[in-house]
Amino acid sequence: MKFCLKKDNLNFYQSDKRFFFIITLLLSSISILIALFILAYLNNGLLVHFDFSIAKFMAEHRTKSLINFFTWITYLGRATEVTILLIAISIISILYRYYKELISLWISVGGAMSILAILKLIFHRSRPEFAYYFEPTYSFPSGHATISMALYGFLGYLLIKNSTKLWKRISLFFITITIVSLISFSRIYLTEHYLSDVLTGLLLGSFWAVVGAFILKWLKYCNIGTNKPPFAYTKVLTLFITLLSIAIILYHLTTHPYRVYNPISKTFLSITKKV
Repeated sequence: MKFCLKKDNLNFYQSDKRFFFIITLLLSSISILIALFILAYLNNGLLVHFDFSIAKFMAEHRTKSLINFFTWITYLGRATEVTILLIAISIISILYRYYKELISLWISVGGAMSILAILKLIFHRSRPEFAYYFEPTYSFPSGHATISMALYGFLGYLLIKNSTKLWKRISLFFITITIVSLISFSRIYLTEHYLSDVLTGLLLGSFWAVVGAFILKWLKYCNIGTNKPPFAYTKVLTLFITLLSIAIILYHLTTHPYRVYNPISKTFLSITKKV
């Protein structure tokens, strides 16, 4: 079995120094942001006041139409919908025998979810008091921002990487950025998270998306996996799985919507309705 640790494989590391640089830069940024949050949180510093001011501003300027819009956007990053999407992507990847891509995707998302759960338990930060919907988990960092970057960011990377035309690459890049940005901003607009929660989540997700991309390049460099053609009837099965997953997600959205629970949020909404 080829283990890819021979001396001649040092060329891989030399040719991909940019990955190590990006990972180091993201880790440094995450460490600095978390350190600033700790200092601000312990001392009730400027960052905490800034977070609170942003959350209060968003709550005071919410409208019913934008609440409905960003509610649909924020569903794209909810755990259940993401899980259904991941299962569908996994099955389709197996049908096409995209094992390397599938392994890398799960490393990206799985790593992000693991670190996310640990940080939430460490910091125990409460949700903003102006939160419009009930969320049972802690606030820091934002799960939606983390997972959206790790999942949609990595999927965007795969699509861009396999596109040959420049206009397609540019279009896919902006589509990916738009999706992740809308999901992240929806958490701020609905005041489910503070700004620092979302920024930290984006950095965490970016880090794991880069790790996934690095793992994919490593697997391809080592030629690990199969080069066999897709299974029979793959396109038909892909269409069926796609439609089925969309139907399941829509059913879950209608039967398990977010619950409005915060009296303060209702008060602010009633004020904005009159404006």
